[in-house]
Amino acid sequence: ERLCSMDMAPAAYSIADGSQWRSNRHIIEAMYNLNLDILKDRRDADTKLANDILDPNIRAFALSNLAQDAVTKKLSWKCNLKALLANLDAMASWEKKQQSGFFNGPTLFLAGANSRYIRGNVHLDAIKSSFPNFALRTVPNAGHWIHAEQPETTQDFVREFLDTSWQPPQEQS
Repeated sequence: ERLCSMDMAPAAYSIADGSQWRSNRHIIEAMYNLNLDILKDRRDADTKLANDILDPNIRAFALSNLAQDAVTKKLSWKCNLKALLANLDAMASWEKKQQSGFFNGPTLFLAGANSRYIRGNVHLDAIKSSFPNFALRTVPNAGHWIHAEQPETTQDFVREFLDTSWQPPQEQS
């Protein structure tokens, strides 16, 4: 009955808008190309991923999707990386004609203070028209990966939002 968007606006993203959308493809490709069959554990995977994903916070987030079978010790990804790569461009697009209206339930948009994925001057009208019962909160000292870069603050904002008595103000930072 509620929606929380973590540093994504109802907008099409591209490499031209400053959102660094292409970096997402780079991260997923690095994960997809990692040969899990030759790795023993998460530490090995972290060492190999460090060649392609320099930021340790982003790498830690990527590795949170890595599972290890308790019996065989075989590593595998929890998410379907092949499907993500195949559909990343579609996920980056937002076409108004694809909408079947708007979501009128309580909606929280969390924006990273250092991110360009939600910019009030660019995205606020689109947010208002598609999600009329929204609040916008800014996570300080965070880029796009707010849950990896500032997990405590992100969790605090989400907990507050999920509180049954929470009523969204129209604009808040």
